[in-house]
Amino acid sequence: MKNLLCVFLFSGAWAARATVLWSSIKGKYNSNSEVTVPKGEEWILDENMDVGTLTIKGGFSWHIAKRNIELRAFYVLVDREGSFNLGSENDPMELDATIFIKTPSNWDPRKSEGWDNFPYHPSIGSRFFAGVGGSSVEIYGRTLSRTWTLLSEDHSKSDSILKLKHDADEMNWRVGDKIAIATTNRGSSSEHTITEINNNRVTVDPPLPRNYMGGVKQVYGVAVEKAAEVINLSRNVKITGDTDTFHSMKQGWHTGAFWEDETLDTTHIIKFAELDHCGQNDVLGRYCFHFHRMGHCPNCIYEGNAIYNSVQAGFTIHGSHFTKLHRNVLWNPKSVGIYTEDGNEMNNTISENAIICEDIMKCGWSRGNEWQSQNGLKEGGIYFQGMTNDLIGNRVAGMEHGFWSPGSGNGRGFASGKTCNTHQPFGRFEDNVWHDNQRFGIYLDHQYSRDLERDEEAHVVKTAHGMESCNAFTRPDGKDNGFVSVIKNDFNYHNMFVGGYSIGDIEFDGLLSVNNLNNGYWKRSKNFAEPGRYHVKNSFFLADPNDGIGSATTLFPGGSFTFKMKDTKYAGSGKLEVPQHCGIYFHNPHNKFGSTCAVQYLFENVDFTELRGDQIFHFGPSDGNPMSPTFIASDNSIDGHKQVISGRLDGFLKVPNCSGPVKKYGNGIVCEGQNIRRLTIFSPSMGDEIKISGPGYDVSPNWDHPVGGTNAGHIWYDHSHGSSGHVDHKYTKGYGMHVVLGETYRISDLQWKDDIFFQLSDPELADALGNADEYVKLELEMDGFVESCRLSVRESRDWHNADGVGKEAELSECSLAFRTLGYLATGTHKTTTTTKAPTTPPPTGDCSKCGGAEWDVRCEHGGVGCSACGVKYCRFCGGSPPYDIACPTQAPTTTSSSTATTTSSSSGPSSTATTKSTTSTTTQTTTTIKTTTTTKEPEYDCNQACGGNTFYDERCWTSSDPHGGLGCNACNKPKCRICGGSPYIACP
Repeated sequence: MKNLLCVFLFSGAWAARATVLWSSIKGKYNSNSEVTVPKGEEWILDENMDVGTLTIKGGFSWHIAKRNIELRAFYVLVDREGSFNLGSENDPMELDATIFIKTPSNWDPRKSEGWDNFPYHPSIGSRFFAGVGGSSVEIYGRTLSRTWTLLSEDHSKSDSILKLKHDADEMNWRVGDKIAIATTNRGSSSEHTITEINNNRVTVDPPLPRNYMGGVKQVYGVAVEKAAEVINLSRNVKITGDTDTFHSMKQGWHTGAFWEDETLDTTHIIKFAELDHCGQNDVLGRYCFHFHRMGHCPNCIYEGNAIYNSVQAGFTIHGSHFTKLHRNVLWNPKSVGIYTEDGNEMNNTISENAIICEDIMKCGWSRGNEWQSQNGLKEGGIYFQGMTNDLIGNRVAGMEHGFWSPGSGNGRGFASGKTCNTHQPFGRFEDNVWHDNQRFGIYLDHQYSRDLERDEEAHVVKTAHGMESCNAFTRPDGKDNGFVSVIKNDFNYHNMFVGGYSIGDIEFDGLLSVNNLNNGYWKRSKNFAEPGRYHVKNSFFLADPNDGIGSATTLFPGGSFTFKMKDTKYAGSGKLEVPQHCGIYFHNPHNKFGSTCAVQYLFENVDFTELRGDQIFHFGPSDGNPMSPTFIASDNSIDGHKQVISGRLDGFLKVPNCSGPVKKYGNGIVCEGQNIRRLTIFSPSMGDEIKISGPGYDVSPNWDHPVGGTNAGHIWYDHSHGSSGHVDHKYTKGYGMHVVLGETYRISDLQWKDDIFFQLSDPELADALGNADEYVKLELEMDGFVESCRLSVRESRDWHNADGVGKEAELSECSLAFRTLGYLATGTHKTTTTTKAPTTPPPTGDCSKCGGAEWDVRCEHGGVGCSACGVKYCRFCGGSPPYDIACPTQAPTTTSSSTATTTSSSSGPSSTATTKSTTSTTTQTTTTIKTTTTTKEPEYDCNQACGGNTFYDERCWTSSDPHGGLGCNACNKPKCRICGGSPYIACP
């Protein structure tokens, strides 16, 4: 009676209950009776029970000294303040015990819940074993020190003696236990029964139907454990039901804890039980096991259990926090093993679980396992809608995906409109293994981790701007709102893909990717919000030549950012291919490659020396833009070379210290300097293409696919570039190109549509290379007018990211120069902008009271005649010196003229040259296009008189000055002009 007393005294709250033995009252009930354990009574199950339904409002305890007791009912409900006990933590059930959930005649939960007189609960449905909020359910079966192990050496077909990594006796495994072995050949797994145990060797029946991998092997000097999991599926405590309806209709029983009263604490602990043939396909909320909206529930623990055959999802965490799933094993969960459902699940621990499908073609959604299609496709060993949970030491094999986070939507169900799943950071994500899955191992679909402000229910706090912390930028300063999540020591092998689609502020540290069909798969990304982070570090991409599956190839992302890789090794057959699926030509109406995929790769101690094959790089996988990437290193990562760019940009062969093409580097151009950078313009479409001229583009255009003239500076608008969501961007599309630092480029064929924004490279790259500044000089041309500016990598990146610019982004020197072109080319009264920035002047205003002054937005930074009658943008103009500067609405007058020849941006290979005429009121050189000039001798030396950052400019105090006198009259010298640095023009 010692064990029985332990059960009675387990909770002081139950001490006052009157004890009732089931054997003493069972004659009152039959197999259809609706039985209720009343409050104040503690029933002891000491014999078999077969009833219609069992509702527990008091206490119900299993006599743990009785063998083979079975409880049968259509459902078992533990009501609030009720308790169900089968064993205890210190005194678990060591004998066989079964809870059997019966099936009513003609039952189909998709059609008949709630009518036809079936036993039914309005919140939980039919055929269940469940507790509600405020209840206590505790089940403790015979303890196993381990529920799964690994094969410690390779095994061949027909072997019947298995060598395990751990001692079977010490794991508390027994003869007669049912085990399953995971595939290691992208095929089928198998079930067996243990017939003999000898320490870490077990004999099984039937013998192995195929070969299996096991043990640790050296792959290019790296210890790699490609070893099949061996999971134990047998438990002495079982929760089960009829299997006929499960196999014929995919309808079984279900279990879980279901919230009803948040004011009451809930305990729902099940350890070392077997659950088989569970879940109700295509019925909302009827999963094999379900923590349903339990809120904060640290006593919701599911540990050491075995799920054998389930539909929809094996384990579901739904609107619950601080729960724990630990060391469970799942066999054949169709189509999800572990599922966080709505997106507001947070701080749950999912650790050391092993999930196996019997065949990689059987457990996916599209393999005949569709369910709840209204909520989208759901599949994978672990499938997350709520991301901020700890995922530690889990293993998945044979599923459609190992881990999948689709990263979409603003929450589901009760969390709908209350969270942003794409931007939830992960919790601890480490030491997981994904192998032999049909598609992805780890699959981060669209995941941009951000610094979310959430309440205790994991809902994003709403402000006047909505779910503001979901946004890409912080308010009011426009800083990057990213929050770094780390995927640590992730091991993938024998999958089709590893990685995801669009992933930002996620660092892979210690990634081991071996013999996958694609060792890396990644389409878009961004710079980290936190300095010093790397996209990939301390990682290995390997292809074991003794393994007939996969390669070392990685397909990695493109975009307007710097991808940083450190302390990483590639070895075996394969290559690094960039940019994966970025800038696809057939996604653009002009059928040319999108240009904003100009990603920069920075390598620090990256070892490519053991890659097999004649190339280590490939430009443009999966229809990505083959002209866009550049690879940079400061060490020997690229055999001592400093930079490699696409060989299709043959004009860069004329850049000093560049040569090629070199086959080893994907027929790229090798440069011994690190001075080629991306230049991105985020803008509305100014036509299908714009033209850049300068170093790297002085060649004849190659109009053949895929180049499309890009080699000669024909830069195509990228319609395919999109945002990562919750960004409030002004522009996400634009033009991208390569430039040589310190050089001058002319960008022509520009059109005024609205303000445009420039990015030169990335401050992160300049920092890594130890460069205080990096810059180019630009001459922007529109309709015969030209404005010069200096573009620096150090210009503000507030409201900027790889996806584009926010609506609050301010105008840089080059953006202001472009705006000036708009005024000059279109006339101020025609120029409009939607830019919201402190430096944006209103396009029109009233100067009627200022005695002939006109509104001129060029007065933003001052100038001759500005601030007439005290109004900043009112300007005296069009009169006698010094106010002879042309008014905004006044066409320039001419004293000399010249012509310049340009090529139409839309002309293509068969275009003809066109001629533009430009005029000026002076014979001096101006920023408008000129081919003939007359120069006067300077009246004085501005550098001597005024110091640095000044120059003599005859245009000062004349109507031909396109800058409106900005910077003139330096040190009281009318023709000395301040230059260099915002807001002044670039020094000549």
